[in-house]
Amino acid sequence: FYLNFEIVFLLIIFLNITPIRLAAEKNNHEIVDLLLCELGNEIQMNMFLGCEQLTEITIPSSVVNIGKAAFKDCSLLKQVTISSSVSNIGSNAFDGCSSLTEIAIPSSVTKIKKNTFSKCSSLKQISIPSSIEHIGNNAFDGCSLLCEIELPSSLTEISDYTFHNCQSLTKIMVPPLVKEISYYSFCGCSSLKEITLPSCVTKIGNNAFDGCTSLVTITAPSSLKTIGNYAFSGCTSLTEILGLPSSVDFIGSFAFF
Repeated sequence: FYLNFEIVFLLIIFLNITPIRLAAEKNNHEIVDLLLCELGNEIQMNMFLGCEQLTEITIPSSVVNIGKAAFKDCSLLKQVTISSSVSNIGSNAFDGCSSLTEIAIPSSVTKIKKNTFSKCSSLKQISIPSSIEHIGNNAFDGCSLLCEIELPSSLTEISDYTFHNCQSLTKIMVPPLVKEISYYSFCGCSSLKEITLPSCVTKIGNNAFDGCTSLVTITAPSSLKTIGNYAFSGCTSLTEILGLPSSVDFIGSFAFF
């Protein structure tokens, strides 16, 4: 891997193409790994955006921050190893990495931000550490092969569209500290058969389970107060909601349509 210095300089200044990006676009992962070690503590925003030939990468221990959209649309990226030094993964970091099959998030990370793994359509397995407290909007939207995921007990919030169109997801247990199932959280999860809601859930948001055609039963917690519009719309296999409490004071339009 060799380039004339003057050519490299012109690429960097005028086209914003760096040697590490050139290496990534040629899928020279050994050079990429080597250059990453020289970058300091951050993989910058958009650094590998659209590097469609990159198939694997190892995040070195010197890196603490993976920037926004750092690996977005790296459509052939199959293998990612994230060092335990990483404490922040930016939004859209792996958005559109449609060949990524599995990934482990280190325990140094506390948030999975919006769209982080959106459209990772080959993702089957993800390891989420107990340190995670928040999962952002659309975090796993369109992860159509994700069939099971274990959410940590530390999680306090599941945001809008978090598991939207996760068509292979069959079951999920919502952690005990979550109080709201947000808008469209599980919308389009057509294989979802069972879900366990914790005792502190007070609200099921609009379209939360819309289109969950395999969902047969759901047990409502005694704390439940609100069932939003279209919350269970299109749940054609749903036969009963167990334990629907008298505390429910609002059932939205077409909630069970």
